[in-house]
Amino acid sequence: MFPLLTLFLQNPPPSLFYLSLLKTKDLIEVQNLYQLSIRLLRELEGLGFLTAVYLASSFLHL
Repeated sequence: MFPLLTLFLQNPPPSLFYLSLLKTKDLIEVQNLYQLSIRLLRELEGLGFLTAVYLASSFLHL
């Protein structure tokens, strides 16, 4: 659905050096945001699959 976002989430840039410069609180927020974005991407992929199934079933009933 979002190929660039999927590519970025699967292969994050090597920014461990920059993350190590952040405070612990900021690092936890970055981790939470990363996990939230992965969860949102999975939900969107699931929603896209359900939409495709719904559209296919509605065409089959015509």
